[in-house]
Amino acid sequence: MPHNIYKVTDFELVAPFTLRIRFDDDSQRTVNFEPVLAGEIYGALNDPEFFRQVRIDPEIRTLVWP
Repeated sequence: MPHNIYKVTDFELVAPFTLRIRFDDDSQRTVNFEPVLAGEIYGALNDPEFFRQVRIDPEIRTLVWP
């Protein structure tokens, strides 16, 4: 079964660790990332200042952090 891959076109920080994300099909979702901010891979994002450094990668159009 094929899965569509949507590109991020915009986002807004709406609460700590929560982003409203708009996609290239004009849909938008509000995602609270806090429940997954643990462990080796995502634990660094649990720092509010670091989390706010989120950007859209201009090439692959997904959310990225430094």
